[in-house]
Amino acid sequence: MEFGFIDKIIGSTEFDLGTICFSADPDGEYLHIGHAFTLFLLSEIKKKYNYKFVLRFDDITPNERSSYYCEYILRQLEWLNIDFDQISFASEYLEVMYEKALQLISQGDAYVCKMSHNAIKEERGNYYCFGYECEDRMNSISKNKLLFNKMIKGDFEAGECVLRAKTDMLSQNVLFRDPILFRVINKNHYKYKDKWHAYPLYSFAEPFEDVMDNISHIILTSNYRDTYEIYNWVLKKLNIEYNPKRIEYGRIQIEQNTLNKNQLNYLVREGYVDGWADPRLYTIESMKNRNFSPINLKKYLINSALSKNDVILDGKIIDKFMKNKMKFDYEEIVYIKIPFIVKSKNKDGSPIFIERDVAIDIINCLKKGENVIRGTNFGFITFCSKVCDNDENTTDLYYDSVYYPKNTENIRLISYIHRCKKAELIMYSNILKKRVKGITNFELYINKQSKHVEEVYVEDRNYSEGDKYKLNNIGYMHVLHFKDRRLIFSMDYDIRVR
Repeated sequence: MEFGFIDKIIGSTEFDLGTICFSADPDGEYLHIGHAFTLFLLSEIKKKYNYKFVLRFDDITPNERSSYYCEYILRQLEWLNIDFDQISFASEYLEVMYEKALQLISQGDAYVCKMSHNAIKEERGNYYCFGYECEDRMNSISKNKLLFNKMIKGDFEAGECVLRAKTDMLSQNVLFRDPILFRVINKNHYKYKDKWHAYPLYSFAEPFEDVMDNISHIILTSNYRDTYEIYNWVLKKLNIEYNPKRIEYGRIQIEQNTLNKNQLNYLVREGYVDGWADPRLYTIESMKNRNFSPINLKKYLINSALSKNDVILDGKIIDKFMKNKMKFDYEEIVYIKIPFIVKSKNKDGSPIFIERDVAIDIINCLKKGENVIRGTNFGFITFCSKVCDNDENTTDLYYDSVYYPKNTENIRLISYIHRCKKAELIMYSNILKKRVKGITNFELYINKQSKHVEEVYVEDRNYSEGDKYKLNNIGYMHVLHFKDRRLIFSMDYDIRVR
């Protein structure tokens, strides 16, 4: 498999046996199609260049459910058919990180700051205005050591103080203006319980993690570019000789959808979607439930999404590609919105059900004396009517035996059901009216009519949860629920305009 500009960069390096890494955050983040693309890319690079592939869990933020999320992520990777060589846990390097933080303080390169989060943000300035130094920057080394040890022991509340790097408040890179290295979190770690109460930010932890895991090629999206300066500063100040090759590629975005962590959390938390597996999202759990094929998904993403620049994908095209690759896995069945019973002219024949509007059209034709023949899913049939003795305005509709005319060119096709069963179809459209950055006024762009339910009638058969069916003229669906006589289908691919 060819990777264009990535092949050129890897081919120019001197690493005979390289090591690459995928970092997963077991802190409540659910993987999505963007993560899937990165995993596919790294997996294929591993195969092509015989590189070692490390799966790293960035478990440096205390969360008692991290163990659950680690297992959950492993299940997602298993479904994607991702083959890695080693599992690494960043929390195993925490002792080293505390030692190196104290070394920075001893060198006068880090200090404990008691400014609030908003005050620090204001003090840093922005891209149009330089930052200014806070008073805590002048603290003595001994005082900073004392305060940092108190942070670790849990003597401060969250937000009361942070450990910051002493860099350059006049830097053009706002993130490099005395960045935060450690903050107070008074929660139990799933492995180390209450051993520590101050934890590093990823910008400080990542260099140590990469060194300890011996990563030779850092392959990541271009939005991390502004963090390189902090990464390199940490290594330089601690005299760590380490020079991995960085390879950037563009992020994936979905038109009228989102892969932004904060936006996804907002949609789930506020109930705009039904959890992380909601079909309107492009999470791995959602794509799995919608019967996406990991093999075909990899083929599509590698061919369509690999670029130096950000790539905007159309959800309708993704769905269409998946549908074309998987349509043979769905059994076709008929649905009817408003059933009309058609009796058999043969006394031994069973009735059938057709759409009410179709029945009215047939009855009107019969009243005009026309001979009515329709093609159905079991052959061509003729229709006839019988006026009830007591009411000349009431018409019963009958069908005759199966008929095979010589010329079927002008015969219309209709759908019928032999035995009908009431069902609910859950239909979806795009969750957002347009793509939007950030979380400010995000609610204004949410499509609150992106989910609706239609009641129809389908063939009566033995359904099981997970069964896949194509409903004529609507799309590909699976049985979401079949219990207590309630049958619910969920849309996988809409063959109409989404």
